[in-house]
Amino acid sequence: MAFANAIHNNKGQDETQIFFDNVVKNKKILSKNLLAINSYIKSNTKERFVFPGGIYGNSGLLENLLKMNNVDYFTFDSGFSTLLSSYKGVAAHLADIPMALDLILQENNENRQLAIDFANQEFEKRKNGTNKFNNQYQSFNESLSFDNVGILIPLNSP
Repeated sequence: MAFANAIHNNKGQDETQIFFDNVVKNKKILSKNLLAINSYIKSNTKERFVFPGGIYGNSGLLENLLKMNNVDYFTFDSGFSTLLSSYKGVAAHLADIPMALDLILQENNENRQLAIDFANQEFEKRKNGTNKFNNQYQSFNESLSFDNVGILIPLNSP
């Protein structure tokens, strides 16, 4: 969790000393808060908790400890005109992707190459606006005019 928080704070993963120092700093903070949060949950197991997200910072600790203690909780995440929610789970945009990808990549090199090929094909579809969600509202070729360019940069992704 300290590593994931460092990626979030740094807006990506890198090999700089600042990034590694951030991991250590986050680990100290989370370790300290873990004791207090765990104590609070253990003395309030009959309560129900509602909190945002469930991944970053203390909310990540809270979510894990509530799950371990089988306490009811509800998480939410939102954006423009969107509200995601989850009962006893993490409400976050595409939270299952890192876990699923790790499982795929652990299997063997053939699965790894299949995952890479699929990602490249999906990226091409998104660039051209032909994926199933039509994430790109104009084709890649139409965006070659400087006035038509909009760029989405995914963050928090190693």
